[in-house]
Amino acid sequence: MLIVTATAKDLDTLRDLDMRCYFYPVPEVGWSHALLDSACVVNMVKLSNRPLGYSIVEPLGKGLRIHRLGVLKKFRGIGVAKRLLHKAEDMRRDTGADALTIMVPEIHCLPGDPDDVSGYLKSQGFLAYATQLDAFRMYGRKYDGIIFKRGPQ
Repeated sequence: MLIVTATAKDLDTLRDLDMRCYFYPVPEVGWSHALLDSACVVNMVKLSNRPLGYSIVEPLGKGLRIHRLGVLKKFRGIGVAKRLLHKAEDMRRDTGADALTIMVPEIHCLPGDPDDVSGYLKSQGFLAYATQLDAFRMYGRKYDGIIFKRGPQ
């Protein structure tokens, strides 16, 4: 597996990957921002030139925020997300950012649910840190976001 930094040339690949990873894709304006803003970094994990997952990382305050991390369902559990998290952590260290955060919809933080990611994030050193009300609009309604943080508390 190889991690590459995506560019505007990868837009169609990223959009397709995002739609296969999530039921609520990144809007067009989000991709434009992610790929054109020099402060934002989009990484892709590829195997034999086939994209398996991606992340969008951007400065937020004194830290870095993973705005999106997606892995194709077929390739979950083989270390793709871990590689993307480690890449984001390397970016945090290289930039001197205080902490690395990721915000997850509350409905994906229900232990025992097949879509729960909270246990995985905790196993990677993240702690639930804060809640942001009405952070996500999915499935026709608003959901709170749980912010997980790795670094100084």
